Amino acid sequence: SRSLQSWFGFKRDRWEEFRERYEAELTDNTMPMQLLRNAWEEGTITLIYAARSEVENAATVLQQYLEREG
Repeated sequence: SRSLQSWFGFKRDRWEEFRERYEAELTDNTMPMQLLRNAWEEGTITLIYAARSEVENAATVLQQYLEREG
């Protein structure tokens, strides 16, 4: 969510809590996640992000979530 991204503000000391909160949001948003899962199963999807870090960003959390939760 936009409010979660604003709270995080790319502050490294908030990264772990951001991951937890973002994964909770993903779990709670079943319809959009089902669409992503369907696309994931059909083939390659591209996750785009605009963050300072290549590792600490919402796209990596989403990728790991999809890989884990399928």
